[in-house]
Amino acid sequence: MAATTASKLVNDTGKRAATLIFLHGLGDTPSGWRQSFTAKYLNDPSLSHITLVTPSAPRRYGPGYSWYHIGAPDNESKTSLNAALKMLDALIQEQVDAGVPQDRIVLGGFSQGAGMTLATAFTASQELEAQVQKKEWKLGGVMALAGYVPREDEFRKAISPTLKDTPIFWGHGNVDSVVKYRVGEASIDKLHDLSPSLNVYKVKHTEGDWQADTDKRIEGGTGEAWKSEKHAWIERHEYDDMDHGPTYRWHDQAMEKHMREWLRRVVPV
Repeated sequence: MAATTASKLVNDTGKRAATLIFLHGLGDTPSGWRQSFTAKYLNDPSLSHITLVTPSAPRRYGPGYSWYHIGAPDNESKTSLNAALKMLDALIQEQVDAGVPQDRIVLGGFSQGAGMTLATAFTASQELEAQVQKKEWKLGGVMALAGYVPREDEFRKAISPTLKDTPIFWGHGNVDSVVKYRVGEASIDKLHDLSPSLNVYKVKHTEGDWQADTDKRIEGGTGEAWKSEKHAWIERHEYDDMDHGPTYRWHDQAMEKHMREWLRRVVPV
């Protein structure tokens, strides 16, 4: 179905097709995120060229699904994560086969889904089952919400050179009680260590700033060129007093705005 939609965009509308593949978190399902992206995040004429794909993780976990086995022995955790990577490689390849260029594909995720996003986009040499090698992708962008680098040792060994060429949107609440904010910060530091040329642009958002429309607390780089040009960098958004997931407060509106602005930059019409 995803391939059919992407092909239609390429052949019938005259627009340059783009795809956003978004991965849900641990114990969740795709339905809530699909509804949010359809009704909010992508509900804008300037983003109508983006096809949304929201796959379900392969493993049952509570009321929903898990991308890899949590709390299992190390070898089982690694095997299940590798199987999920293989599945996501195939999903990206489906979009490429439908005519969407790699640099017009954005891979995003929330929490455990964000971890899978980073592993899928930025590892290339990790061995999968039956000695199948992890593919190397050069995507248009990566979106990590409340994310972290999974299985750091394997991640470091398998890192892809495409990390230095890929823009990253990183959104995280600074009172996250599930994926601690410091864990996300440490993960950003790890990515920067692996690719020192990858600039980190830090933006902190408070309710007062949001209400006054003065969200301009930038660290890193000069000026505001990052707001209008496509570069390989980590654009890190810190949301003050935000926990894990939707808050039904100002945070949600702010993140929607920031994600739309970023998507317009990395996969423009």
